[in-house]
This record gives sequence, structure tokens and C-alpha cells, in this order.
Amino acid sequence: MKMAAIRRRFRPPRSCKSVTRNKLVRPGSLVSLLNRRRTAIEWVALFLASLGLAALLVVARVADRADNLVYDALSRAVPRAAGEGLIVVAIDNASLAKIGRWPWSRATHAQALERLAEAQPRAVLYDILFVESARDDDARLALAMAKARPVFLPLLLQVPGANGAPFEETLPAPPLAQAMAGAGHVIAHPDDDGVLRRARIETVIGARCWPHLALTAARALTGAAERCGSVASEALVPFAGPAGSYPTVPFSAVLNGEVPRELLAGKIVLVGASASGLGDQYATPMQSRSDLMSGVEFQANLLDALLGTGLRSEAGTGWTLVFTFTPLIILWIGFLYLPPRSNLLLAALLLLLLLAVSGWLLLDHALWIRPAPAIIVMALFLPIWGWRRLAAASRYFVTELGRLREEPGILGLSTPSVAAADRLELQMNLLRDAVRQVRELKHFIEQSQASLPDATLVTNAGGLIALANDRAQQF
Repeated sequence: MKMAAIRRRFRPPRSCKSVTRNKLVRPGSLVSLLNRRRTAIEWVALFLASLGLAALLVVARVADRADNLVYDALSRAVPRAAGEGLIVVAIDNASLAKIGRWPWSRATHAQALERLAEAQPRAVLYDILFVESARDDDARLALAMAKARPVFLPLLLQVPGANGAPFEETLPAPPLAQAMAGAGHVIAHPDDDGVLRRARIETVIGARCWPHLALTAARALTGAAERCGSVASEALVPFAGPAGSYPTVPFSAVLNGEVPRELLAGKIVLVGASASGLGDQYATPMQSRSDLMSGVEFQANLLDALLGTGLRSEAGTGWTLVFTFTPLIILWIGFLYLPPRSNLLLAALLLLLLLAVSGWLLLDHALWIRPAPAIIVMALFLPIWGWRRLAAASRYFVTELGRLREEPGILGLSTPSVAAADRLELQMNLLRDAVRQVRELKHFIEQSQASLPDATLVTNAGGLIALANDRAQQF
């Protein structure tokens, strides 16, 4: 009760309080960090280095393989719905077994076109090259094409051409060229990893421009103007799914009249090879490399996209740099203001946000913007910044604890030197020695105060008693 009364009544004189107080600066604030020259220099240097590395990854496309993995995962997660107006007539293994070994005579193709003409399809896209003349068979095939019109045929485009020419163009045989509704190239350009994700919609060499076969058919069916440069020269193809996403019937079934006319009526019919070892086979984002897609089904995906939802475009270098720099700048600002755990959470949030925005733009707006450069740089510089802050803290602890050791002890004696095998052990030894000195000092103060003959009280800045000797307790 006496001590409680003393605590309530006692107020230290104003002169006992410190007149000036040190202003505390938030350790994570910008002012505090920039006032420390070494920290400011490291922050600026690492910030500029991260932006430089990100720009290199974007411009040089070093991270394309990682971006492709993200693109493929997003494409498989939400595939485009296949259009109902397309059907594939496949020259498959069963057709080869029934009709005979490849190549077939043009009379066989003419007979198949005559069967298709009876069903009155909307259009026929024939993904077979007929660039060499076959004399009498060409006339019959041209007549069958006129019956099934419109029929679109591919042309042979070689870049570069023979004898030093920049290109060499070979159209279908003259009778077929007169009967066809249009022609286009069927060049495919897989990415560096061997996966076919995009199509060369228009190939421009000098003043010449060749549209893709699917683009030629789409323009004819929709009545769009045939003007070079009206579409992007290259675009990403939104696949409807893996191989087999479009209805498919064997070529032999069409030739023998086994396919109901209702199945072909009003449809766009794509004829091409799908047999193993015959025709082009491509790996796509929608399946593994062991499950390949035939060239004719790739044409179906491309034509379906041109007639429906449209192709996907890729953001230019400028917008990709903005998309990459924005989360990096936010992360580096977080390094200034947030503690380490919050920085880790911020990095994880930015990573998820990058993937979410990239997926939203791709699936809802048909715009692909590469997220891998920002993700790679964030994953690299987050531990680097943490390492530099740990190094700075370690350097500070060693310096201050070393200065503390150099000061005389309680009785005016300097402490002995501390031996250490490495820097971490040195820090532990210095900290252990500093704790020992503080304990000795506390014990010395308590013993000294207890031995004083007068009642002695020690209060804190709030006026509460922190220490009291035995005389004060009795008083």
C-alpha cells in the first residue's frame, strides 16, 4: 500500500526529464533508407539492374519458352468451342487401305468432288497440291470443281526460290487454276520448341502478297475485300481442342457414297491427308507432342477462327515492357516500405496478378502479352534484395557490437578479444559478450542501489517507479 501511494504521489521534476528527444524514423520509410548512403546506392543499382534484365528478356525474347508454357496451359484450360459448320474429309489409313497407295489419280479426286457436289456443301477447301499437269484427268477434275464450286486450292510458294530468286510461286495446273474459286499458301511456321501456335496469314515479299489458303476462303465466304495488309501478317491461332475436335469422315466413305448428304449439306468441307507418314503433322498447344494434329485439321481451326471469334494477336514490345515494368516498380517500392514477410506476400500477389491479367487478356480479349520476363526477374531479385538486407544487418551488428566491446567494462577493465572461425560465429560471440555485459551492469546497479543508506527511487519517463532500494520500501 505504501509503494502504491508513492507511485501515485511521486512525479519527477521537469528537470529530470530529457529536454531533447531523438526523433524516431520508420525503418522502412523512404527517407530513412535514402539517408543511408550504402542502402540507397544498393537499392538504385539493383532496381536499375532488374529493369535492364527485364528489358533484355522482352526485347531479345529469351524467355519465350517459359511464356509458351503459360500460353499452352491457358489455351488448354479454356479451349474455344468448335464451329458446327465445318467437317473434315480425311485421307486416313483406312482410305489408303481401301483405295490404294498414294498418290491417287486425279480421277479419284474428281469422283470424290462429284459426290460432294451432290450434297451441296457451302465450300470445299482442298489441302492437296495439284501443281503438275495430269492431261486428261485435269479436265475431269476441273469439271468436278465447277460442280462443287466454290473450291479453294493451295499454291506452292518457296522462299527463297531457285537460282537466287527471292521466291518461287507455282499455281495449280492451268485447268484447275481456272476452275478454282481462289488459292493461297499453306506454309506453317512452328515455334522454336516445335509447337505450332501461329499462322502466317499473309506472306509479303517485295511488292507481292500471298494470303493463306484459309484467309482466301474466309474472304470469299464473307465478301471481305482482298487487300494486302488488311490483317496482321502473323497471328496466334485459338485452337478448338486437340486433334479430333471437328467432325471427321474418311475419304473412302465419301468416295463410295456412304456419308449421308445431310451431314455435308451447307458445311465447309476440308479435304486433306491425316494418314501416318502422309502429309504434315504438327504438335499444338492443345496436346502432347506424341499426339499430332494433321495439316488439314489445322486449316479447319484457322478457318473457323477467321469466320468466328477471330485470331489472337500478340502485344508489341512497348506494351510488353509496360506490363513487365509495372509489377517490378511496385515490388521495389514495397522493398522500401514493407517488412520482409510482407514483401514475400506482395511478390506472391503480383505473381498471381500477372498470370490472371495475362489469362484474362488472352481468353476474353484475344490479346497475348508475355508474363514470363516479369516473373523471372521478380523471382531472381527478391532473394537478392533479402540477401543484401541481411548483409547490411550483419555488418551493422558486427560494427556496433565491436564498438561496445572497445568501451571499458564496469570496473574500467576492457573485455577480452573474441575469437571466431567465421563471420556468423563472430556475431554470436559478440552478441553473447554484449548480453553478459548488460547483465553484469544490471547486477552492479541493483547492488549499488541496495547499499545506499538513503531511500532511493528510480522512475521512468512516465513517472512510474522502476527501481527502489530497501530503505524506500520501508519508507
